[in-house]
Amino acid sequence: MAAGCVRTNIPRKALLMTAVLLAVFPALTSTTAAEGLSPKAAAGTAPGEEDRRPGPEDIFAREFTVGRSTAELYAVFGSTSPEREAAGYLRRGIYRGELLTLYDIAIRSGTAMKALVQEREKGVPLRVIAADKKADLMAIFRASEAAQREIEARTAEAEKAAARAAADASTSAVRGAGAGVSISTGGVHAP
Repeated sequence: MAAGCVRTNIPRKALLMTAVLLAVFPALTSTTAAEGLSPKAAAGTAPGEEDRRPGPEDIFAREFTVGRSTAELYAVFGSTSPEREAAGYLRRGIYRGELLTLYDIAIRSGTAMKALVQEREKGVPLRVIAADKKADLMAIFRASEAAQREIEARTAEAEKAAARAAADASTSAVRGAGAGVSISTGGVHAP
């Protein structure tokens, strides 16, 4: 038996689990409880940014703006951050298909997106909005449907990538909390 090794009847897996928990738990509790930080803040997130990971609306809005002309986006949204505007409309209850339809109506009619969204939020049906702007709603629906399928396929991939990144970040935070702990099972024999 090597020097410094202890023979025990405790199974190797139990020893490993106990050692890991003892190494990680104090690091996590001392950071969060003693310093008054939330677990997200302890993981390195700046104050006020704890829940700033992109949500589905943000990801869809980003994918929606990809490949569109900057001038066109600015003309429709009247903003230098159309992605943020689109995500805001989605959070306020505008459906993805509606967003694409209203965008298409705005392009064809030269009307600001904000004005169309305000009409829609007042309960004005899309067919009335389209008729008022002299837009062919059925053609717009077909184009919006195709665009939505394409954007949602890209959105699904982007959401998976965001979930993987979040999982990697949390794994790194746990690994960092137990840094400097070395566990050796050499010389421990299971019965």
